[in-house]
Amino acid sequence: MGNPIVIEPSPIVMKLDGYDLSSGVVFNNLERYSIDESYPWYGAHSTAVNQCNGAKISLTPGEENTLRAPDEYSAFVIPNDSTLWMRSGGRPL
Repeated sequence: MGNPIVIEPSPIVMKLDGYDLSSGVVFNNLERYSIDESYPWYGAHSTAVNQCNGAKISLTPGEENTLRAPDEYSAFVIPNDSTLWMRSGGRPL
């Protein structure tokens, strides 16, 4: 509502076999997508709404049949003076 900033620019680190894929790599393809859906829900509101924009990024990290151990570290930078409510494991924190 009113286009406030809800997440500041934030790092996303993607590692594969210990190699940092998110630093100094060239991506093959970028596919943007958006979701705008609603569905019945139980609770305070009878309808849940899912609206988002996303991107799928393709890259080629080495030989096709090599076993790999992917890992991902993301951080979300919340603007100062924000009110934050989140749930973990179905219980409020």
